[in-house]
Amino acid sequence: MPVGLFGDDPKLVLDHQVFIDEKPAFYDFANPTTNLTGAEAFAQFEAQSSAP
Repeated sequence: MPVGLFGDDPKLVLDHQVFIDEKPAFYDFANPTTNLTGAEAFAQFEAQSSAP
């Protein structure tokens, strides 16, 4: 989904990068982020979906 669709809403913050293990070496956010590999992201989704 293109970021430009969200406009200039200050409540939207890009603070996570997912599949960090598959990103090109030249690609990086300028701001500090939480970085998750694909395995870490899927593990979090699985834990959330199996919670009562």
